[in-house]
Amino acid sequence: MNTSLAIMKLFPEADPKSDFLVQDDSDGNGQYIAVWSLPDPKPTEAELQAAWDDLQANPPVVPPSIEDKVAQLQAESVDTMLALSEVYETTAQQDAMREQEGIDTMLALTEAYELILQQQATIDALMVRIEVLEGGAS
Repeated sequence: MNTSLAIMKLFPEADPKSDFLVQDDSDGNGQYIAVWSLPDPKPTEAELQAAWDDLQANPPVVPPSIEDKVAQLQAESVDTMLALSEVYETTAQQDAMREQEGIDTMLALTEAYELILQQQATIDALMVRIEVLEGGAS
């Protein structure tokens, strides 16, 4: 059992540098609390063992290292850049399609206008012929 960790499990606010001192005299008796400065009663061996057993069964979550966080942020950054690239490409394709649709519409309107002009010219020519025919009939 790691007595210091068991104490920290029981008293998470304790400062291991000033609130208690765990010692091992290397006499085969293991670790023991040599100094106890907390206002709470010193934990019993059974309480320490229960805290240690709980730590073994439910180890504390270790936060990711800075290197792991940096790697995760880099991966997320790459994913974001790829997603933005896809959005940009899609938008550019849509813009190109809209531009082509605009050009196609303008061409169709131009053709229609030219057809109307041709029809107007035919109507004008027919009107002249009708006037000539009517003028020659009288």
